[in-house]
Amino acid sequence: MTFSVLIPAYKSAFLAEALESVIRQSWKDWELIVVDDCSPEELEPVVRPFCKDERIRYYRNERNFGAVNVVANWNKCLEYSTGDYVICIGDDDRLSPGCLERLAALIDKYPDLGVYHCGVAVIDERGEVKETLDNLPELESSLEMIGERWKGRRQFIGDFCFNRELLVSNGGFFYLPLAWGADDISAYIAAKGDGLRYGDGIANLNEALFQYRSNSLTISSSSDFHQKLLSMKSYADWFADELGVRAGLNTCDSEDIERLKGLCNAFYIQQAKYYIRQDVHSDWRRMAFWLNHVKETGLPLRTVLAQSVKGILK
Repeated sequence: MTFSVLIPAYKSAFLAEALESVIRQSWKDWELIVVDDCSPEELEPVVRPFCKDERIRYYRNERNFGAVNVVANWNKCLEYSTGDYVICIGDDDRLSPGCLERLAALIDKYPDLGVYHCGVAVIDERGEVKETLDNLPELESSLEMIGERWKGRRQFIGDFCFNRELLVSNGGFFYLPLAWGADDISAYIAAKGDGLRYGDGIANLNEALFQYRSNSLTISSSSDFHQKLLSMKSYADWFADELGVRAGLNTCDSEDIERLKGLCNAFYIQQAKYYIRQDVHSDWRRMAFWLNHVKETGLPLRTVLAQSVKGILK
C-alpha cells in the first residue's frame, strides 16, 4: 500500500517542516510530490536537498495558479502521483510520525471505502499544539459526515486520505475559488463511493494525526471576504441540488434529507453573516459594497444591513 503525500507549495516559511514530517513516517511506502506554484519565494533550495530520497519529487509550474485557483494546483499534484492513496497537505502543515501507519491499518479494516479521515491538532507558528479536534466516530455515512460538518465539525483537506483511483475518476479535487469548501465536497463525493467497488461511508481515526498550522500566511486568513462568500454560496447551492437528487432516488429518508437541507442553509447563513461583519469591520466603507450586492448573498436586505452595522460597531 503506497501513499502519495501531495504538497501544493507557495510559501517557504514552514516547508522544510512539512517535508520532514513525511520523511519521519513510520510507514515507509510513500511518495512525496511537491508542486511549486511558480512562487516568488525560493522554494527549490528548500526542497532539493530532500530529493536525495528518490521517493521525493519536485516540480515547478510555469505559471502561477494563484490563491483563488489553488485547487488547480492540488489537481496538478494529483496528476504526478502514483500511489494507492492520496493525502494533500499545506506547505505549512505536518503529519504526525505514525499518521500513515495508522491510516494503513484503518484502510485494511475498511478496504471498500473511497475516503478515510483522522483527527486534527491545530498548531501555531512555533509548532505548538493549541487544540485538538478528534472526537470522531469510527464509521459514518456520507450524509452523516457532512451533517456533522454543518453542525460545527471543523475539518480541512490534509486530514482526509482519498483512494486515488476513485478521486481521479471523480475528476480530482472539487473546484471552488480559494478552495473554500472544496475539501468538504471532495470528501463527500468520495464518501458516496461509486455504487460498485466503493461503498458509501467514511472511516475515521479518533486520533489527532494531522497537524494543521494556523497562521497569518494561510489562505484561510485571506481578507477576500466577498470571494469567500461567493464560494460558500456555490457550495450551498451545490449541496441543495445534491440533496434534491438523493431525495429523488428514494434511497434516503425524506425527513433526514429535509433536516440536512436546513442544516446546510443555516451553515451558509452563519458563514455569510460572519464574512459581511468581518469585511465591514476592516473598512466601514465596505458597507456600501454589500448593500449594493445583496442579491449575490442570497440574504434579505435587512440581514445584510444588520450585519454591516454589527461590523461597524464591533
